[in-house]
Amino acid sequence: DLVADMVTDLTKTSTTIDGVAVDAGTVKFKMDHLLSQIKFQAKLKAQYTGATKITVTGFKLSFATNKIKNAGTYTFNTNNTDNIWVLDNTYHNVAIEKTNLAIAATDLLDPMFLLPQSYAEKDITAVISYTVTTSAGDVNNVKKIDLPVVTDGWKPSKKYLYTFEIELQ
Repeated sequence: DLVADMVTDLTKTSTTIDGVAVDAGTVKFKMDHLLSQIKFQAKLKAQYTGATKITVTGFKLSFATNKIKNAGTYTFNTNNTDNIWVLDNTYHNVAIEKTNLAIAATDLLDPMFLLPQSYAEKDITAVISYTVTTSAGDVNNVKKIDLPVVTDGWKPSKKYLYTFEIELQ
């Protein structure tokens, strides 16, 4: 049989944990993630008047051949300061694509968690398709953007937000 007692509103009374002073009644917790969070969104460059509407219809994220790695080994060291990634020679060579979208300026893809790494100019390309609707009719547009290089590359436990500004032309 399993027997358990429930205790409510239990607080810690010690003011030190492993020799480190802490506030009584609180628990310190540092969240680190081994990967880098990458997110894309689109927004209107300006506010347009009248019946003007911009609708995102598609989004594609492409990777240059053998440039963005997708596997590796993370080694934890006992001192917890010299932990390292060793990336394998396997790559993201297939594009990530969303089609048949009908969304206003918003998130384009769910957040992705990728291996921390550096990349060069033109290694990652995004293509956004959108429709501009005015009283004169619809105009379909496609915009291609090479992702800007992040100085020192993507880091573990960091978030990177890429925002694309959409305009009428």
